[in-house]
Amino acid sequence: MKTGQKRIVRAFVIIAVTAAFLIPDVITKRWAEDNLANWGHMLAVKPAAGAATVGDAVRQRFPEMKDAGLQGILFKLPDKVAIEPTDKVHELDNKSGFAVEGFLAFDPDGRFARRVQRLDSQIVKRLVSRAAPESDPATVAKQVQQELSSVTVRDFILERIPAESKRTVDRTIREGLFVVPRTGLVQVEPDSPVEPGATYLLAERTVTVVEGFWEYSYAENPAGAFSMLLWLDAKLRLAIFLTFGIVAILALGYMIVRPPSESWLLTVALGAVLGGAIGNYGDRVTLTYVVDFIHMYWRDYHWPKYNIADIGITGGVIVLLAFSIFWPNGSKKSRSA
Repeated sequence: MKTGQKRIVRAFVIIAVTAAFLIPDVITKRWAEDNLANWGHMLAVKPAAGAATVGDAVRQRFPEMKDAGLQGILFKLPDKVAIEPTDKVHELDNKSGFAVEGFLAFDPDGRFARRVQRLDSQIVKRLVSRAAPESDPATVAKQVQQELSSVTVRDFILERIPAESKRTVDRTIREGLFVVPRTGLVQVEPDSPVEPGATYLLAERTVTVVEGFWEYSYAENPAGAFSMLLWLDAKLRLAIFLTFGIVAILALGYMIVRPPSESWLLTVALGAVLGGAIGNYGDRVTLTYVVDFIHMYWRDYHWPKYNIADIGITGGVIVLLAFSIFWPNGSKKSRSA
């Protein structure tokens, strides 16, 4: 095969392998958002015609879920409290008529709701009490209240949900933000009759693939592999990930243009790493975290959750390391396939 033809074929292989990891990664992550639930990522259930009970409504979407498994994980969406983006977040108790615990914020398409707690004052008081244990609690509470009195709902949501943009946050607040009372969400039994117009929330859903070994369950990873950067400020952490992501993708691009070897196995490995890197980078840019959902475990031993992008990155890096260890000085010709 001539050099020009080989380059064309190699480019096609890299593009195909990149797409083979990138496209399923994007699709499965969005599937996880729509079909898996935990207590911070709840799925909205709107009863359709024919649903007599709340459990029936859930089974219209997830047929395998029985009433026994729905005990304690079904809640009714609170009535909407009219909130403006400029409202002061720590003065909403007066507007809502009850003590506020936090919020449920729906994504723009209404697919799921993120639960966000309003804990700023408690956190600040705790930090102050630790730093100055002799401080008067009443004085500390007053100072904290003064410091937080200017925080608007818009500021609060943008800080707690970085994926929200300044362009869309006001719409989210007016249409998709629900206030959660300090008494908590109203729990609903699966055999309860559905209420006309009501929306229910499902707080847990996993999908078992192999019993006792493999399941799909939702997780958000803002801190990298093994949560290694969890201690950093969220904005600094995101900036680091975005910067290193661009550098890594550019480095991979250079290796693709000027490969260290003409081995087809190495070509496939580069495509796999590139597909995975782009997949996770896309999550960082649009969501500020990476969606993980593949959960492997055995008894009490659990491997950190991961996604298809991680498979491409890990497998490709292993191949690249093997080449650097076992063929550090081999010529391109001797390694060509």
